[in-house]
Amino acid sequence: MNYYNIPQEARSGEGYQEQEISVGEFELDGRLTLPEDVENPPVVILIQGSGQSDMNETVGEAGNAPFLDLAQGLAQRGIASIRYNKRYYQYPEAAPADLTIQDEVLDDAAAAISWAAESGQVDKNRIIVLGHSLGGMLAPKIASDNPQVAAIISLAGSPRKLQDIMIDQNEELLAESGLSQEEQQEQMEQVEAEAERSRHAARESTEMILGVPESYWYSLNEIDGGTLAQELSIPMLFLQGDADFQVYPDKDYAMWQELLDGKENASFRLYEGLNHM
Repeated sequence: MNYYNIPQEARSGEGYQEQEISVGEFELDGRLTLPEDVENPPVVILIQGSGQSDMNETVGEAGNAPFLDLAQGLAQRGIASIRYNKRYYQYPEAAPADLTIQDEVLDDAAAAISWAAESGQVDKNRIIVLGHSLGGMLAPKIASDNPQVAAIISLAGSPRKLQDIMIDQNEELLAESGLSQEEQQEQMEQVEAEAERSRHAARESTEMILGVPESYWYSLNEIDGGTLAQELSIPMLFLQGDADFQVYPDKDYAMWQELLDGKENASFRLYEGLNHM
């Protein structure tokens, strides 16, 4: 079914029901999806990837809505979930000039976790954070900051820095662009120069680098997801598609495995033929 541009009304179906909730100080539109006939279910909190997206993480004209699919599928298996609009998807005018990852993701994730813990509708001792892409990169940070989190799931996340992934992405795009080798090299030098600037971003600067303010890069640079994951004792599950060309199974997924080698609380699964979505 195509949910693209269809209003996100609460819905019910076989094995689940939804209710509208508000998340965080901005009262973001959200949904609590509950399995039927299950008392005190565990709950999964869904954290989107880069950019501004709705609670369903709707992507493209085909209307892929992976978070809606996950919410329904989890509920049919006895597991509740919470999903909500990203802050600057719902309120783009509220984005500050000195935007940080705390503003965009972390503060609202903490609010959703607190909501789950205090709601009385789910098991406050089984709150799981599931992040996709950038959300998967941030999952160890979210768990580290919020002791109510009992486990994390990273879907196509990475312990690498975002600018390093962007360099790889641009290199692949340019290789398929039809540009001459000289033109490709010139554009890659520009990307690498901007990436280097981002690594030394100033905390309060509003200068733009690769489309976002320096303050945003500074806040990301302060987070070492790999080290945080190594320090976590809660269960961690890392999932990746082997056809992903945005986050790389041979680099990012492999790096999680290397960093967490020997940790009995870390599990991994690579899915044949699946891409980033």
